[in-house]
Amino acid sequence: MLGHVLRHPARPAVALIGGVKISTKIKLVKELAKRYDAVLLGGGLVNPLLAEQGFEIGASLTEQGVSQAVKPLLKLKKVFLPVDVVVGIPAKPASLARVVPIAIDAPSVVCRKQECIGDVGPATILAWAAKIKKAKTIVWNGPLGIAEIPRFSHGTIALGRLIASRSKGRALGVVGGGETVEALERTGMANWVDHVSTGGGAMLEFLEGKTLPGVKPLYGRAVKH
Repeated sequence: MLGHVLRHPARPAVALIGGVKISTKIKLVKELAKRYDAVLLGGGLVNPLLAEQGFEIGASLTEQGVSQAVKPLLKLKKVFLPVDVVVGIPAKPASLARVVPIAIDAPSVVCRKQECIGDVGPATILAWAAKIKKAKTIVWNGPLGIAEIPRFSHGTIALGRLIASRSKGRALGVVGGGETVEALERTGMANWVDHVSTGGGAMLEFLEGKTLPGVKPLYGRAVKH
């Protein structure tokens, strides 16, 4: 299944990639940007990209030392970042979350000192939903925010439901990764998705174009993607 969505995706093809560490997904994003019509980035992956563009991201979790590595991703026309985000203080359940637009042409303060980016915003959900609704192939790996906290889970759950509703007919839907599968289960629609993989990191390495160590012996050679 993963070989099919990598080598022969029905078009338009859309990939939704979330999670935390951008350093482990740079090659993947570049590869998908060559093969897919849109690569939508969410979760902690976005934080160093926003910081690189001059946005103040407060206490948002972000990798250090990846500034030079992420710069090429900002130039890829098929890579899309959130147009708004939900920010707040995760450690304070009673604190209010707020929506902040991301104006690329005018970098500003996205988060105050104690705040962090917790989710994609409603405008992003609408924009990405429009792309997903047109897609014939959909691949999703990684939550789009701090999905284990209810007030930061709306983007992940809403787009997860949409991916499930488009699968098994209108599009081929493939979802993978432990946290992603957990989020998909929370939608109550996991059975609607064409293929669910528990192999998060392995799935991403395969889609990046690597030959997995357990696959090579089966073929007796490296598998060309």
